[in-house]
Amino acid sequence: MRLPHTVLAFLALATAAYAQSYPPAPAQGEWIVDGANLIAESDRATIRSACASLHASHQTPLMVVTVTSMASCGRAGWTIEQFGAGLFDSWGTARDHWAQGILIVVSRDDRKARIECGRAWGGRLNAETNAVMQRTLVPQFKSNRHGAGLAAAVLELARAVLRVPVTSGAVPGPVGGTTHMPDAVHHSYNRRTSLFGALPVLVIVIIVVAIVKIFFRGLGGGSWHGSRWHRRHHGFSSGPSWGSSRSSSFGGGGGRRGGGFSGGGGASGSW
Repeated sequence: MRLPHTVLAFLALATAAYAQSYPPAPAQGEWIVDGANLIAESDRATIRSACASLHASHQTPLMVVTVTSMASCGRAGWTIEQFGAGLFDSWGTARDHWAQGILIVVSRDDRKARIECGRAWGGRLNAETNAVMQRTLVPQFKSNRHGAGLAAAVLELARAVLRVPVTSGAVPGPVGGTTHMPDAVHHSYNRRTSLFGALPVLVIVIIVVAIVKIFFRGLGGGSWHGSRWHRRHHGFSSGPSWGSSRSSSFGGGGGRRGGGFSGGGGASGSW
């Protein structure tokens, strides 16, 4: 029996919505993902030069990301702190020395920005990141000088890294050395991100099962439960309660669960 066109259209929309995600990590050696098209070429050159020098001397990746909105990345209703930490963690296995990295993320239409530091910093850059946010980024953004503000912020953060040594706490590795996740934490993180990556598929399956169940109930009242299909697949029909709890846990976490790369402090601002 064929499902109504309205059901199929709903499923297509649900699939498209869940396909939206964080911006992918750029290739090694690239420091900018300007999804909102806010950075002029001259400011890009300044950012790239400063980030490349910092990484070469201190193995500290400093990345700049702009997005049109958090909703455009499938994260409607999230705080900028959740978004920054989630994006930071999503890039964890794609960037060298990312546990001691620094991410500047700007959501243009939400008018919010976040500086997120990797776990290895342990909050030691909080004063510096707050000063950069409040004295440089927010004033420049209020004047619609996004590219100039980001270039200035990158230069200030690079100078801060030269003054403040990275900690060797939860994620070992001194400034100038290699920072790797411990094996147990690294494997735990990979398992967690694999589960999160599968959640959109799980949610879509749950939606399909729920809609099909409602559709058959509408056709024959109790015939759904007496059907051969239900008897054959009864074990699968318990799926929605499991999937909904997992989805809720993922949506509220913002990427800050144990074993990730973020969580080393930072600062947020709006304009």
